[in-house]
Amino acid sequence: GLDGRLAQYIDGRWQWYQPEGREPTQSGRRPVNFLTFSVDAQSEKNVAYLKLNTSLVYHFKINTRTQTEFVWHAVTNNLFNGFILGFLCLAMIYNMVIGISAGERIYLYYSFYVFCNTIYISIVSGYLRLLFPEWGGIGNMGNLGASLVLFSAIIFVREFLSTQNYVPRLDFLLKGLQVIMFLTLLFVTFVNEFAALLTTVVLDTISPILILSAAIHCYRAGHPYAKYFLIAWGIFLSTVFVWVAMWAGIFEPSQLIGESFK
Repeated sequence: GLDGRLAQYIDGRWQWYQPEGREPTQSGRRPVNFLTFSVDAQSEKNVAYLKLNTSLVYHFKINTRTQTEFVWHAVTNNLFNGFILGFLCLAMIYNMVIGISAGERIYLYYSFYVFCNTIYISIVSGYLRLLFPEWGGIGNMGNLGASLVLFSAIIFVREFLSTQNYVPRLDFLLKGLQVIMFLTLLFVTFVNEFAALLTTVVLDTISPILILSAAIHCYRAGHPYAKYFLIAWGIFLSTVFVWVAMWAGIFEPSQLIGESFK
């Protein structure tokens, strides 16, 4: 719902011009990740106004950067994303090779999970929109990516923890959630963004609770690898806590926290 325009006070009234993040010489179909404004460095007071076509309330501040600072910011950000995506690609290929050569399904399921995470990070980072400019903002494609990650995660967890043998009742719920996630993948891009986001948020809330419950019960039932899963899950939950704390205002917002959550 963000339709940004830079405002100028001309002839006694505010006038909006120039789409957000795009220079006049650039194509109007080029995707953007940031709102960028030309700020007069000679002025003592710089004010940028955003026109919001939404009922939501936004509170944020604008950090100005010089051209050199912006270039280095973009370079470091893309290098970090490249490292993460490269690591995920190696993990995906490594597990796929083991799964095929050894005939172990669990490695193939994990490879699929890593692949879905790679797709999701590429969507939220804006890289896939370089190939498909018509996608515009993240919108439902982000919801689709999140649903893919959940769907693949449930498949991997059921296989890794052998929930069908150790916790059959919870496995039944996980199987039902897996079916729901599959149906969500089919319709999420065909509904309005609010309905898609609401569905994704609800499933994003239910899935971790159910997965954590299954892991705890498998640990109590004597599953040999459940404790390692819980350790990894604890690291994940700690990043979630930091992320939520940042948005709650407990921690100062930073790119490091945002990238670490990926």
